[in-house]
Amino acid sequence: MRFQRYLTTRRSLPMGHSAPPTGEENCDQAFFRLGGGPVEFETDKAGGLERISVQGRLKPIVYEPKQPIKAIVNSQGKDWKSYELYRANKSMERYSCLQAFEIHFERFLTRDIGEEFRPCSPVLYRKEFAVQTESRCVLKQEILGGRSVMTPPGVAGKQALWAYGGYYQPGCGLEEIEQIVFTPMRDHDKTGLHLSRLSSWHTKDHDIVWINPLESGQKLSVLGDIEQGSATFDWFQGSDEKGDSCSVPYRSFAVYQRDRLSDLVEIEFYKEKI
Repeated sequence: MRFQRYLTTRRSLPMGHSAPPTGEENCDQAFFRLGGGPVEFETDKAGGLERISVQGRLKPIVYEPKQPIKAIVNSQGKDWKSYELYRANKSMERYSCLQAFEIHFERFLTRDIGEEFRPCSPVLYRKEFAVQTESRCVLKQEILGGRSVMTPPGVAGKQALWAYGGYYQPGCGLEEIEQIVFTPMRDHDKTGLHLSRLSSWHTKDHDIVWINPLESGQKLSVLGDIEQGSATFDWFQGSDEKGDSCSVPYRSFAVYQRDRLSDLVEIEFYKEKI
C-alpha cells in the first residue's frame, strides 16, 4: 500500500522536526500499534510518515466509590454532621467525579491508511484523576488570634485542598476537562463542601496544603496534556539484522474539537527523532 504525505496548515511541527527524505522505495512489512498489539500492513515510505492525523472518541469514566466517603468539619472537638461526597442527586457533583478520561481510536484521517487497519487496543489516550478513597476527610476549625481558621489537623493558617476527581459535562471544551478540588466547610450545624476547578486557584503553592499531592500531568487539562505529548503510539517497521524490533515513535502535539456537541476529536501526531 502506497502512502502519501497529507499535510495541512493547522499547526506547524515542534521546533527541530522536519520532513524526512523519502529515499528509495522500500516495501518492508510494517506494524502499527496504538496502546496494544501490532496491526500488520505494508508501507512503501521508508521510516514512516512524518505526520499522522487520527480521529478519536471521548470516553469519560465516572468514579464509583465502593463505599460512602464522607467529609467532616471538626470544631472545638465536636464533629458536625458529615457530608457524603459523590452524591448523584447534585448536578455538578454528578459530572465532577471522573476517575479517568480516555480517547479511543476511531479512524485514521491521513490519506491512504485504510480503515481496515485498526489497533488491537482502542485506548489512544488516558488521563487519571485524583479521587478520594478514604472514608473520612477531616477539616478542623480553630481559633487563632481571635479569628476562626479552617485548617487540616496539625497545620495552621493554610488553605487545604483535597482532590475530588475530574470535571466533565457533555458539550464542554477539552480545556475544561481537568482536576476538581474541594474544601470541607462549616454550613451552620453541618458539614458543607466547596468544589472548584483546579485552574481557578491562583494562590501560590506555599499558601496551600495539598492533602492529596498531584502529579505534574494531573495539573493540566486534557487539552494541555495532549498538546504536551501525552498521547503516543509506535509504528513498527519490522526487525533489524539482529532480530530486534524496529519502531518509529509518534507523539501528539495538537488536538482539535470541531464540534463541542460531538464526542469526536482529531489528534495530530509527529514522528519523533530517534
